[in-house]
Amino acid sequence: MTYVGDTISKVQGLAGTDRLVVISDHTVKKLHGDKFPDADVILIGQGEDIKTLDTVEEVYRYLIELEADKGTFLIGIGGGLVCDVTGFVATTFKRGLPFGLMPTTLLAQVDAAIGGKNGVNLLGYKNMVGTVTQPRFVLSDPTFLTTLPNKEISNGMAETIKTAALGDAKLFKMLAKIIDVNDTKTMTEVIKRCAKFKTSVVAKDDMDAGLRMQLNFGHTIGHGLELTKGLGHGEAVAIGMVMESKLMGVDAKVVTQLEDTLASYNLPTTIKFDKRKLMASMTNDKKRMDDIMTLPKLEAIGKVKLIEMSMRQMEAGLRDLS
Repeated sequence: MTYVGDTISKVQGLAGTDRLVVISDHTVKKLHGDKFPDADVILIGQGEDIKTLDTVEEVYRYLIELEADKGTFLIGIGGGLVCDVTGFVATTFKRGLPFGLMPTTLLAQVDAAIGGKNGVNLLGYKNMVGTVTQPRFVLSDPTFLTTLPNKEISNGMAETIKTAALGDAKLFKMLAKIIDVNDTKTMTEVIKRCAKFKTSVVAKDDMDAGLRMQLNFGHTIGHGLELTKGLGHGEAVAIGMVMESKLMGVDAKVVTQLEDTLASYNLPTTIKFDKRKLMASMTNDKKRMDDIMTLPKLEAIGKVKLIEMSMRQMEAGLRDLS
């Protein structure tokens, strides 16, 4: 269940138990720790470099020290990294503990914390090891966004624009006018619309067998750019959406709409890249099946279809874009 607009005070009631362990990071603890529920707190680091099995093992060790059992409820309070690690730990420790998430970044509130995907990186590849298990709840409080730096707001807007482009033309039109991200009422509406769309897709295909693949828009190239260019997730996905659209021959007017909206939130839409390195990263992408990538192609804003491209076709297309 996803709750948008509720405060952190509701977390313990949603968990339904006093046997709680919070997983968070140092920044979130410093900013919002006084609001945390009465529970033991495990803090992890920040940045993609710590989203690894080593970090997961550290959390396991803390849980063992705390004598956590299958009645212990884990609550992840933080950005997408915290939510991913919490979900992965919860679904693997002692073969599964109940868990809930309270995302504190825009990127996590509109996308990362929703849908039940939990995982960590391996050898630099994004989310190579993971599970698909739904949390008991996701609680998003838009007031937490007021403490985010502008760059993190922009990163979150990339996923927001992605969602709107895929299945909510009304939201895309709203975003094109440049919304006030400090307006809690507006952001509550934006987060609700994103959550509604993603949960509707996941409800029909939680294991990425078909329909859910559309949510990967911008991520095939985007994850490669994260790895090879060191970009933030939202920045990489923004460029990825534009590059993938051009690669698939999306109507130029639609591409321009996408570019203009992304740019209005200070997101990049182009970058110089090493085709060889980018292809190498995509070859090891978990979404690849044999020689085929399934990519979402925009037919119009709010309308998408899935197409298949061979790695050879993608390589040829990238040559034209470089």
